[in-house]
Amino acid sequence: MPDVLAPPASSAPRSSRFRWPPCRWPWLRRSAPARLGVGTIGGLLRLPRAGLPARLGEEVLDALDRALGARDDPLRPAALPDLLRERLETTGETDAGTDRLVDLAFALEAVAERAAARLDAEGRGARALTLVLEREDARPVRWALRLASPVAGARTLVRVLHQRLERQDLSVPVTALELTVTETAPLVLRQAELFDVDAGARAAVGEDLACLLGRLEGLLGPRRVLRVDLRADHRPERAHAARPASGLDPPDEGEGAPGPPGPRPTRLLERPAPIAVLVDGHHDPPRALRLEGDVVPLASATGPERLETGFWDGAEVRRDYWVVAGEDGRAWWVFRDLEGGGWFLHGVFD
Repeated sequence: MPDVLAPPASSAPRSSRFRWPPCRWPWLRRSAPARLGVGTIGGLLRLPRAGLPARLGEEVLDALDRALGARDDPLRPAALPDLLRERLETTGETDAGTDRLVDLAFALEAVAERAAARLDAEGRGARALTLVLEREDARPVRWALRLASPVAGARTLVRVLHQRLERQDLSVPVTALELTVTETAPLVLRQAELFDVDAGARAAVGEDLACLLGRLEGLLGPRRVLRVDLRADHRPERAHAARPASGLDPPDEGEGAPGPPGPRPTRLLERPAPIAVLVDGHHDPPRALRLEGDVVPLASATGPERLETGFWDGAEVRRDYWVVAGEDGRAWWVFRDLEGGGWFLHGVFD
């Protein structure tokens, strides 16, 4: 069987352009091949393959096969540990801690830059952080923080944590800072347009928003900074839900759900309010409303939009919605309950 690494036969014409690449491996120059007068891979390939292990060792054949593609040479990507941790001591030559805010801010920036570099290598962003201040009294201070969206920039991490640092009691010197990224998430990377001059500005806005929400949660508490998520439910009062801005992503229960079939008001009442409506017939549009004791003539009424849903969870609704507008331009969202026949105000268009 011909040797797969044997050089071409001398009788075969050689192209004047083809030459073995002058790839010099360090072990060729400082080991046995150099003593044999072999300094290139091409020179090594011209030697009988069967005699190479006895003279140079089995690792030479393994290296040749991997270099020529005859043997798999998989690359193992580096993986971050579950907890990305960076620590920096703030003690100087005297082994004493520091109570100066400027020194701690510098140390915080250093550990944030290290963490950001490791996150960037994985294409991931920090979603939850923990900062520990080790003190001389052996009573460390620990802060835990969640971010509304994954961020990887050191500038954002510093801005989120620096405000907490400014409010910290520094009467006891700090001996070390330890920043731990306890949760990460993939960064959403989008290719920008060739002439999109605003791409950098939009990225900065997204980063600033995550920073702002993180700072607000640090000041007010996570349950006082909320975000609204849409849900796949045609009942207006159940079509959205509030949750902490830095909370976990909700399940994709509304993904692919159709949008509302008609216009929706900018302000929705927490509970529909009963109102008096002047209407000619059972299915005719309303002509006037009584709001806060005043009768408001209507210039237009668009509808009805019928909603019949919720029978599966015991909260069934059967309603005919109308968008009505007064002569002064004000508009409301009202409905007639098909079960009881009463009219209700459910929203206001601004």
